[in-house]
Amino acid sequence: MTGTTAFPTVKSKERLVDRVVKEVEKLIISGELAPGAKLPPERDWAEQMGVSRTVIREAARILAAKGLLSTQHGVGTTVHRLTSQHVMEPLGLYLRTQGNGLISFQDLHQVRSILEMEIAGIAAESATDEEIARLHQIFESMVEAKADVALLAERDTEFHRTLARMTHNPLLFVLIDSIRKLLREYIALVTVYLDPDEDNIRLHRLLLERIEARDVAGARQAMHENLEQMRKNSKLYSKLTSQMQDEQA
Repeated sequence: MTGTTAFPTVKSKERLVDRVVKEVEKLIISGELAPGAKLPPERDWAEQMGVSRTVIREAARILAAKGLLSTQHGVGTTVHRLTSQHVMEPLGLYLRTQGNGLISFQDLHQVRSILEMEIAGIAAESATDEEIARLHQIFESMVEAKADVALLAERDTEFHRTLARMTHNPLLFVLIDSIRKLLREYIALVTVYLDPDEDNIRLHRLLLERIEARDVAGARQAMHENLEQMRKNSKLYSKLTSQMQDEQA
């Protein structure tokens, strides 16, 4: 790849490092620099782009921080294979650090309502038999874990992540997965105040049944009921914790 890729000479009023970063990004996005492709030695790379080796070194550092390049001693600099984690992890961190790490339940509920009701409908329409069988397994693991709040929250989250996968829409999965840590935390908080059988297991069983029946409208409604129950439990959690704080004051 290093013998066939022609790096453009950089001539711009922009900061040279930024311009180099943009040009290399274009080559990676277009596929001209494919995953695993080895870049030229620093001196050759700098000569091709008409910049100093210092500029190339800084640009490579930025591209590596973005997850686009990987530099290893004795190997050189290669194009890194991008995965969904490159999107999910930064977005997840961003969500968790806003407002000193606090995203309100209402914020999360609104996003989930927008995304997950549609996800349920799409999953009911497009899921394979194998995927539904997998969802059954996760549901059964939820039933087994209902006495353990933390484990139930974790498996509840996995149930919803699996639904997103069943849409076969990678963007929907990335969006849901980016909030999974927040989701698990909120589920763990409110699970303490619910009846696991009535408020969690029953509603997930209904959702599973509607998806298995390929009932698009029914799946959306079942998801709505699931989210509404979580909203009620969150409201109860807020009320009880507020009362406890008042008593301790």
